[in-house]
Amino acid sequence: MKNIICVETVTQFENAGDELINLALIDLMRVHGNIVLNDRQSPKWYLDRLMSEGDQYYSDFNGHGGFYFGILKRQFKQLFSAKTEQYYIALPPGHFSQKGKKAAIDISKLFIKLIMLRLVGVRVMRAGFSIGPFDRANQLAQKIGSYAFHLYGLRDTVTLEYSKKIGINKATLFPDMAWALDISKYEKASQNENKIVICFRSNAYGTEHSETYLQPLMQSLSAMLSAPEFAKSKLVFCYQVEFDKAASTYLYNNLKDKYNCTNIEYRLGISEAFTLYSGAKTVISNRLHVLLLAAQASSLPLALVNKKDNVKITSIFNDNQLGDCILDLDLNDKELKDSLEHVLKVKSNILSTFKQKRESNFKAMKALFSKAFN
Repeated sequence: MKNIICVETVTQFENAGDELINLALIDLMRVHGNIVLNDRQSPKWYLDRLMSEGDQYYSDFNGHGGFYFGILKRQFKQLFSAKTEQYYIALPPGHFSQKGKKAAIDISKLFIKLIMLRLVGVRVMRAGFSIGPFDRANQLAQKIGSYAFHLYGLRDTVTLEYSKKIGINKATLFPDMAWALDISKYEKASQNENKIVICFRSNAYGTEHSETYLQPLMQSLSAMLSAPEFAKSKLVFCYQVEFDKAASTYLYNNLKDKYNCTNIEYRLGISEAFTLYSGAKTVISNRLHVLLLAAQASSLPLALVNKKDNVKITSIFNDNQLGDCILDLDLNDKELKDSLEHVLKVKSNILSTFKQKRESNFKAMKALFSKAFN
């Protein structure tokens, strides 16, 4: 029997991290069946980056009708004839959180569709994602909606514990998709340079730029950059997410008179970011997939974070014995410098641990998908 894997592609398109994890997801699943990408609401330039030889767009596969309804019709027909195809729906990885009754109603409408699909034999999967926090209405919606899933794979232990707390009992641990990125596709820098890459989000949540949010980050950055280990280093400010452009510019403008700085004024794609990070001494960020891509490029990832706002980073790093890379914004200048000094001393151990975890996580992901597609 042939597996048809229908992939929901709607995501935050101007985000290299989201592109990275969706690309890795599709690459992992491709060995298990035919890939069909939902092209109803996603731009062609983005879909072209996900496509590989043998993949199809949903509009070519089904011709007309909505994504979920079309799959429902195809699967329903097989109830009255010989079953030759097993349909899967793969929802995007990443993070999902919402509040409010309207949001709960809207997501419940999707869950009703997914439950109907499961009842006729379609297998719905979501892997390598995190959830929460939710208010009570959305907790209930998520709990009921989880019954639709054949695979519900959460990427860190904190999220897994939260899911159990709100009644999602079928959740299992499934590593973040960035661990599976095929780095052989990307070029490393021709040489390592004495430079530090700095890449921060504009706000704790949402897309609005907030100088209030960035001010403590800038103060901690200044303390770190005054450390002797970073003396004479060149600073490169950049962003992987379109919404972070203002943050990059703000930090650059406030630090350019004190340090040797440059600001990259366009959004980096995966390939450009990988090459840049691979030639850096370290990459300092509070974006999860900036940090994981930096480590994939063999650069030291330093997570300068508020532990309350950056739970997905702290949980994933701690789960993988990379807690030394976490620098807490609540530390005073001396404590921050002491932590930095320690991390730089154990850099080789950190990168060795990352390599081991990448291999073990990739092996676990392949095993979990093999089980899900059987």
